[in-house]
Amino acid sequence: MLLCGIFALLVKISLEDYCYRRVRHRYLIALLLILLSLWSVFPNYDVLPYTLAILVSGVVLFSLRLLGAGDTKLLVVLSLGIDPALIPILLYATVILGFLLAVAYLVYGCIYDLSLVREKGIPYAIPISVSGGCCIALSYMDWFDINF
Repeated sequence: MLLCGIFALLVKISLEDYCYRRVRHRYLIALLLILLSLWSVFPNYDVLPYTLAILVSGVVLFSLRLLGAGDTKLLVVLSLGIDPALIPILLYATVILGFLLAVAYLVYGCIYDLSLVREKGIPYAIPISVSGGCCIALSYMDWFDINF
């Protein structure tokens, strides 16, 4: 049930970022509360150093204007619900999906209006949400001993 709430929030965050290019704090707080409530059943304290590294890296990328602050906060919150062994998969999948999204926006901009694409930017919460949702699902499959 809580996993459905996580996925619903990730869809809402992605749609909001696509339409308005913002990640609302209320959705991040709700996501954080759900993930931390899962810690009462499945503690995930081993992920805290990775979460701190993501936060520091995100602040640096934000200061270089390469990543939005909302995207950094989303990555940090999602990392709290992911098994530490899957953190590299989260980051690589986010980069690959983000690259594909950027290429799609570039092609769209070349066909229609590149200045509009540059002005609005790329909704990076979409690849973060997709890769984060998949990694959370994989983490909880491992915690519930679900094997394929």
